[in-house]
Amino acid sequence: MNNYTFLFITLTFFFFITKSFAENADYIISIRKDENDNEYDKESEKVQNAIDKLVNERMNDIYKIIQENKDSYLLKDGKVDERLKELDGLSKRHAKFNTQYNFINKNRIRKTSNKKVAFYSSNYISIESKLVSHLCPVSNYYTIKAYLSDVTLKKVKKLKNVIHCTKSVKLERPTFKANHHRNSKKDKRAKDDNNNDETTSTYYDLEYIKKETGWKNVSTQNPAPIHLSSISQDRYEKSLVGEYDNTYYYPSSAGKGTHIYFIDEGINVNHNDFDTYNGERTVTCDGIINDGEYEAPNENTIKECSYNGEYEEHGMMVASVAAGKEFGVAKKANIHMLAANYMEIDLLVALDYIKLNGVPNKSIINISRNTEATKLFTYNVDVQNKINELVDAGFIIFVSSGNGGVNGCYNDKKQIFAYNSYDNVITIGATFGEYYADEEEAYMAADYSNYGSCVDLQAPGLAKYADYYYCQEDKPDEVCIGFADSSGTSISSPIAAGVAALIMGENSNIKYDYNLMKKTLIEMSLKDIIRNLKSEDTPNRLLNNGKHIVYSPINKYNGCGITSGNQSCPNETDCCSSEGRCISSNDKDFNSLCKIENGCQSEFGKCINEKEEPEEEKETEKAEPEEEQEETEKAEPEEQEDEEEKETEKAEPEEEQEETEKAEPEEQEDEEEKETEKPEPEVQEETEKAEPEEQKEEEEEKETEKPEPEEQEEEEEKQEEEEKQEEEEKQEDEEEQKQGNNNTNVQKPNSPKPNPPNIIPPFLPKVPKVPKVPKVPKVPKVPKVPKVPKIPKIPQIPQIPKIPQIPQIPKIPEIPKPKNPIKTIWKKIYSFTIIFTPKNGNKIEISKKDYKVY
Repeated sequence: MNNYTFLFITLTFFFFITKSFAENADYIISIRKDENDNEYDKESEKVQNAIDKLVNERMNDIYKIIQENKDSYLLKDGKVDERLKELDGLSKRHAKFNTQYNFINKNRIRKTSNKKVAFYSSNYISIESKLVSHLCPVSNYYTIKAYLSDVTLKKVKKLKNVIHCTKSVKLERPTFKANHHRNSKKDKRAKDDNNNDETTSTYYDLEYIKKETGWKNVSTQNPAPIHLSSISQDRYEKSLVGEYDNTYYYPSSAGKGTHIYFIDEGINVNHNDFDTYNGERTVTCDGIINDGEYEAPNENTIKECSYNGEYEEHGMMVASVAAGKEFGVAKKANIHMLAANYMEIDLLVALDYIKLNGVPNKSIINISRNTEATKLFTYNVDVQNKINELVDAGFIIFVSSGNGGVNGCYNDKKQIFAYNSYDNVITIGATFGEYYADEEEAYMAADYSNYGSCVDLQAPGLAKYADYYYCQEDKPDEVCIGFADSSGTSISSPIAAGVAALIMGENSNIKYDYNLMKKTLIEMSLKDIIRNLKSEDTPNRLLNNGKHIVYSPINKYNGCGITSGNQSCPNETDCCSSEGRCISSNDKDFNSLCKIENGCQSEFGKCINEKEEPEEEKETEKAEPEEEQEETEKAEPEEQEDEEEKETEKAEPEEEQEETEKAEPEEQEDEEEKETEKPEPEVQEETEKAEPEEQKEEEEEKETEKPEPEEQEEEEEKQEEEEKQEEEEKQEDEEEQKQGNNNTNVQKPNSPKPNPPNIIPPFLPKVPKVPKVPKVPKVPKVPKVPKVPKIPKIPQIPQIPKIPQIPQIPKIPEIPKPKNPIKTIWKKIYSFTIIFTPKNGNKIEISKKDYKVY
């Protein structure tokens, strides 16, 4: 045996072994009766019975295929799969291939008007099978579960009415680190134990909160865990308010009347966080779903349930942060736990249960499940169709984005990480780190959180929650009050679901569906404040419950607006920026930060619109139109003159046209000869227009040289005033001189006779000199705006001369038939000659003047 032969045998054997020992798995088989059928639950009872009968027939066909191909289920160790032992348990009668089974539907116990369903008969044997079983209707077809090998899968796909077969994927159970805290206090459940009522603190304004949020009443919890306080205020900055406000503000309705369904591991309701407030709400385990089968709760499992009998920590966590009394967002919402395994078949059954038992437009579903970062699973069309079915019915679904720290959004619908890649779900990412550091982490995306365009909102991913870890040995009549803390997107999703319950409970008259709730949450969210988002297409929206104002517990405010207790800027000229800082009007960034379009808060400072500009620019803008008006006013008379010239020019050719039309063709020829002798009209028009334009320019230059009449009057008045002042000054000087002369003319002994005394009596006091009025400085003349050069006039296009009318050729007169002899003589003959010969042989010539016979 050569080496090639040995290699061939080895490969053949390996291929046979791998094909024989192929992995067996659960598959979702979709069966449709008629593509024109409506949704199963909307069809009549008759149509539903027909669908049920068809589904049962196909289940018998699949069961028969499994029986006939039992050997294809061999495992790697060569043994037959243990799940096929069900076939061995059948009696010889049942094992016959012609036996028909009635497969009991444990997930849907449908009530019918008939005592027996149509396909029941004595030949049908009712069985509960683990190999083939019902799942639920999806849209207008029905899904079943079948445990298939590769061989049986190929044969099942060929069956009639089977539209597709999809392998049911099992998601990984989440692994997370939890810090458990033992609380030594244990008390019995109090009837009126509600420490979340309004407190007597005065640093916040409840009336304003009502106005801002639209809540009827406001309740507070202080101190509150940071995953609660951070969603009831805008961004906290220590420099603005000094100290963090750890109060949780929420509407007093607290989600009352709403229902939150959790598809998770399970719950133990014997905890203080799951108080029912003396029956005001329900906190129950609604069922256990495993291997695609629903199990109704009993007296024990309704209070404590788990899909695998283990500790239900993950389920406790999600229910607590969403609707717990101490750690929850919607403290009065009804809690419904469906303890389900991590298979896709379990998810389908859980969604179908909620559709049948939930209240549309009042029910919210939370799914905090995903795979690891390195594991992908196939997009399942049945899961998408079931989600669509519930959304159309009025249910709202929240899902976590996943903890892989990768882009978890896949648009090709082939390989996905988690349920965030499905349509019609609200996907929530996480903020905060794995461990609490400070309040600033509330505005930073978590490193572990998946990102991408499918992530609708970010919510706190770090929280405290109800924990039963140290309470498992407590007595039944005692209530556990232990707690734990952990992180992950499994926390952020139920927190968002709790906010949705708050909105529904406070607005009970509104029917919220997927689209309206998503829109409302986005409008209420804080925009563009999250740091460290790993992709540009990830929406920057942080979850908020509607209350945005930030209060300082120590009443210390260094800013303005919403983020600083609604404080106004101290100076009226300052603006309040979007970040809550007062910006001075002298600041270089005033024009950019103080625009309303950039988030300037006009209620707390001065803001400018995008169209508005500084005052200096406004003044210059105002001056320009005034100058333009003056120029236009000056230009108007010029335009009027031009228009008059055009009118006169237009009138002349019109008159000429009329004359030419009236004239006979001979006169037209004479006129054309005369016109050729005259100069062209274009040159005349240009020369005529050029002269008045030059005259106008000279007159304008003279006007600019001449002072304006107002200026001349002012100068003349000033000159007159100056001349008057000079005359008054001269008179005053002459009077002073005269008075000095009088003093020198006093009489002395033996002196000559003095001159006559001065007219002014000496006893009158000297009139004080009026101070000279300072000359008013001449106001500088405003420089005249240079005249805009006149746009040269477009030369008039010469008028195309009218084509002379071609004279109509006169109709040739009919020549009468000649007679012998011809007596008729034509007086007026045109310049042409017609010669013809009549029958008698005589020629007739018609000339221009007369005609002759010869």
